[in-house]
Amino acid sequence: MNKIKIMAVTMVLTGLVFVPSLSFAETNANIDSIVSLRSQIVELQLKLRTLLAHTKSLQAEAMSEARADAKSDKMKDKEEREDDREERREEWAEKKLCKKANKGVGLALGHLFAPGWLKTRGDDCVKLPPSASTTPSDTTTPMISTVLVAEGSGEAILTWTTSENTTSSAFLSLSSPVTIGASGVVEVKSDSNGRLHRAKVTNLSALTKYYILVRAEDKSGNVGVSTETSFTTKAEVDMTAPIQSAIGISAVASSTATVNWKTNEAASSQVYYGKVSPLILADAGVKSDSSLTTDHHVTLTNLSSGTSYFVVVSSTDASGNLSQSSEFVFTTSQ
Repeated sequence: MNKIKIMAVTMVLTGLVFVPSLSFAETNANIDSIVSLRSQIVELQLKLRTLLAHTKSLQAEAMSEARADAKSDKMKDKEEREDDREERREEWAEKKLCKKANKGVGLALGHLFAPGWLKTRGDDCVKLPPSASTTPSDTTTPMISTVLVAEGSGEAILTWTTSENTTSSAFLSLSSPVTIGASGVVEVKSDSNGRLHRAKVTNLSALTKYYILVRAEDKSGNVGVSTETSFTTKAEVDMTAPIQSAIGISAVASSTATVNWKTNEAASSQVYYGKVSPLILADAGVKSDSSLTTDHHVTLTNLSSGTSYFVVVSSTDASGNLSQSSEFVFTTSQ
């Protein structure tokens, strides 16, 4: 920048450039303007070069994409032409075989010589369009076999197989014979449209006999129905402990006392007792009665007179569910 300014001053002072008679300050200001203008021109030239370079890059990308698209279209056209030629070759080969087989057979004009091929004049054949396909329709009924049941107390899992891919359902009834669509007959659809089928049935009654019929339909509309079978659900599993109530002591004497309580279902009777609280059941005395009842009475004997005893009562039902009371206390008489 300073070099440009010195050159401009030199040119003016040596007379190489004529300028009007100006003061030193005016001359210096004009030189600064020229230098600033030159700097702006240089900056614009740099921006223009950058813009031109970017434009060339965009043009190159566009040309590359165009060439790629043209190449792709060309390959696609080539593949389509190859497919057409292959299809014509296959049709020509089939027609040749058809003519060879048809030669001398003496079939009438228009006779369906082979699936998809129609006889024309002489030994010639013509291929029918797909809409006029002569492939025989499926009329075979699907076969159903191996109907298995894994039963629980309130549910069952049904499995069966079919001889071909089908949509299939199981129909359950409390009475036999099972009539599909009748009132009270429940339909449970298979979770598969193949050959192996599975269906889960819920909300069944415990210890109840159910009758089953399986229906299967293939894609051609052929329907197969299984022979009727049956299963019985299992008893419900009791997971609820007995509920104790009305716990108390009666007939308290100097050496005996009777512990009484009730349960909401039949259960055994156990009474744990001792002189120390809290009562440790493993170390306590125990009096048991294994008979199942809802009205429990257990008499404790050989007690000490005038002594406080801490007691816990326990009941176990037929399924092994156990309930225990909280600790309570009584005192024998003197």
